[in-house]
Amino acid sequence: MKLNILTFDKEMLNVSTDKVTLPGKEGEFTVLPSHAKLIARLKKGEIVYVQGGDRRIFNLESGAMAEVKDDMITVLIS
Repeated sequence: MKLNILTFDKEMLNVSTDKVTLPGKEGEFTVLPSHAKLIARLKKGEIVYVQGGDRRIFNLESGAMAEVKDDMITVLIS
């Protein structure tokens, strides 16, 4: 699975990952491989992702939108 975090003008993160937990506006949720398609609003918080067994954190300092499609998670930071 790929996690791609973008702003309007640059790529902040582009990694392969096994699992991603996102701070959804309606509550935290986790994305695993073969997840159903999804679009969600995110709130300020931590994006937690797992790479080869290592837990890593990306601090989301503002709201964002996330799209999950075909084992690709794209987060667009506003």
